Amino acid sequence: MQALADAFRRAWSRYEDSGAATSSDDRAALPPPVTAAEAASLELRLGFPLHPELRTLLRQYDGRHDPLGGEGGRVRAEFLPFGLRLIDVAGIRRHYDGIIRDLAEEAKEDFPADPAAYPDTTDADDAEAHIGYWVPFAADNDRGIAFVDHRPGPTYGYVYVFAEASGGWPPVETAPGLTDLFERLARPSEPA
Repeated sequence: MQALADAFRRAWSRYEDSGAATSSDDRAALPPPVTAAEAASLELRLGFPLHPELRTLLRQYDGRHDPLGGEGGRVRAEFLPFGLRLIDVAGIRRHYDGIIRDLAEEAKEDFPADPAAYPDTTDADDAEAHIGYWVPFAADNDRGIAFVDHRPGPTYGYVYVFAEASGGWPPVETAPGLTDLFERLARPSEPA
C-alpha cells in the first residue's frame, strides 16, 4: 500500500510541476491536507478504508470548500477534466450520503445482492453493480462526480466519471487509478 501512496505522490508532483495542475492562485485555493483523524473519521463513515491513492491525495489537499466560488466569475482550482473540481472531506461525505446513496437505492432493483441474479448484460465487476463502494473525490455544480471504486476486486482503485445531469449512465472508466490519471493529465503540457 505504501508503494501506491508513493507512486501517487510522484505523479501529483509531476502534475503540479508540469503547469497543467494549477497556477499559484489555484494552489492557494486548495486547503491544507486533512488530518489523520479526519481521514479515519471519513473511513468510519464509509465503513471501509480509503484507497491509498485517495488517502494520499487528501493528505496533500483537502479539496475545495467553495464549489461555486470564484473571484470575478473565475472558478479557481478547476484544473481537472470535465469541469470537475476536487472536493473536501465534507463534500465527499455530502456526495456519498446524497448522490451515491440515492443511486445505490435506485439500483437495488437492477443489481440484486446475489450476482447470480444479475441480468445477462451485467457483470458483478461492473462499477454500477456496487455503487456503495464509490467514493467521490471531485464534482461539478450539476451532480457530476469523479469517484474511486473501493470494491475489492479487479476494479479496486479505478477512477470513473459519472455525469448524472447529462444521463451519463453507466459511469465512464477514466483511469485504472489516481496515479495514472494525474500522470496522463501532466503529459499534454510537458515539453516533448
